[in-house]
Amino acid sequence: MDNKIIKEDAAQIISLVDLQELAGKKILITGASGLLGTYFIYSLAENANRGNVPQSLSIMYRNNLPKYLEFTQKISWIKNLQGDSCDEQILSQLDFYDYIIHLAGYGQPGKFLEEPINALRMNTTLTIRLLEHLTPSGKFVFASTSSVYMGLNKDAFSENDIGITNPMHPRACYIEGKRCGEAIVNAFRAQGVDAKSVRISMTYGPGVRQSDRRVLYELIKKSMDGKIDLLDDGCAKRIYCYITNSVELILKILLHGMQPVYNVGGIEETSILDMAKYIGEYMNAKVILPNTPHTLVGSPQRDRLDMSMTLKEFPITYVSFRDGLIRTINWYQKNYGGA
Repeated sequence: MDNKIIKEDAAQIISLVDLQELAGKKILITGASGLLGTYFIYSLAENANRGNVPQSLSIMYRNNLPKYLEFTQKISWIKNLQGDSCDEQILSQLDFYDYIIHLAGYGQPGKFLEEPINALRMNTTLTIRLLEHLTPSGKFVFASTSSVYMGLNKDAFSENDIGITNPMHPRACYIEGKRCGEAIVNAFRAQGVDAKSVRISMTYGPGVRQSDRRVLYELIKKSMDGKIDLLDDGCAKRIYCYITNSVELILKILLHGMQPVYNVGGIEETSILDMAKYIGEYMNAKVILPNTPHTLVGSPQRDRLDMSMTLKEFPITYVSFRDGLIRTINWYQKNYGGA
């Protein structure tokens, strides 16, 4: 596969975050084959290339590695832990780690709707188990979600806001699992553990499986056939955050964050329709609106984070949505265009 863009992005992340303290340390990443996990792995590999080699990097993932991560099987300090992250056979292989990045949790709605019980386990019982495998001076970050704010009617959601969804909501397994995961993190913080949660919203970029069904990748996939047929009028608005910005923020929060929870997201809003038009223009594909709209059950119409606290502590320069989208399209087309 052509991973030049991911490698360039990883080098950019390393230029913005000092990761020298990871040298000689034991690190664990769960959900390692997902988008965020992929970029953390590439960033740590780039950090190692610059002389900051960790003692070990254990990566947990469920399915076979995508081709763009197969290089990890050839690196001596990377340990691959494949299987259900909640399975005792995998958990029995856990060591004690200096840094744990807990990303497992089914970010795609289709996945957590299909496996609600496992989605709950990954965010609750697995979170406890992982925190019990953190060294006394270790650092832990839990990947929560902006969906915990669902049900609020506000212009932007700050870390002190509380969502009001019902446990019977179609997405409750995901929302309540993440909410409980944060409570677990806070319980360990009360015992002096350096752990925090990040409420992530709409991260996108290269480094996803072809089977990823999130709307941005579905639109790119459709564009390669010359037309983008939307499922609804595309009026729902999103604020996407390019992967390098998300990883930069999460790494800085992991290493230096003092608060229990941080928002991690973008600042540039776009509608699904406008995004389809951007992709259609770049790919020379026609955008087609439906006669009868369909929407995904429980899907929010608007999702805006108040990033003021996070950006005050960790200022960053955002990649524009168009620039990030072009990088994503180019990577996707090079790697899946002939599939």
